Amino acid sequence: MNKLIGKIINGKDNRLNGLIALAVVLSIALGCNCGKTFDLDNTSSSSNSTTDNPFATNTTSSNTSTTRAGESKPNASKGAMPTDGEIQYLVRETMLGFNSALQTADFNAFYASISKQWQKQTTAESMKSSFQSFIDGKASFGEISSMTAEVEDKKTRKQSGYNVFDVKGKYSTSPIATTFDLSYVAEGSEWKLFKIQVYTGVKTR
Repeated sequence: MNKLIGKIINGKDNRLNGLIALAVVLSIALGCNCGKTFDLDNTSSSSNSTTDNPFATNTTSSNTSTTRAGESKPNASKGAMPTDGEIQYLVRETMLGFNSALQTADFNAFYASISKQWQKQTTAESMKSSFQSFIDGKASFGEISSMTAEVEDKKTRKQSGYNVFDVKGKYSTSPIATTFDLSYVAEGSEWKLFKIQVYTGVKTR
């Protein structure tokens, strides 16, 4: 189930010695990217190592998070595009929750925060296994709690009656930026994660 993409970082900065930038894509549904697909209308799973998303796109354009000025939790009940402050809140909550799971090697709390559809197709232990390389490499980006995410792309879309929100961007962590590609599905008034792709630095020795 693991799908690892590694890229050796070469350079003169000694801080990069022994570091590798590593990305793992983990998702379900709405078009999986890492070995298992999950369709909200059909719960069968199958092997799929591509990043293709079969959804038609109608585009409308501890590490616990603390809410910063101008930020608030978005309401997903109408599927509207979250505001900039809501996006910052949502992404930070997700990324800090993920970072906490990596630091403790315990994905139970993170698993509890993802979409119900995803929970039906995975377990906390299988998520931990998928990101074991991050744990072994001591990936850590808790400093994002005081950072503003640089959002590079965002969109809302509908598929089979479900409201979906996609957001991509990065945090300028040092010495390697931490990038994210996240997708959420509306469950009641909440946006719930169903896809996470993170690219960050891990130690190689």
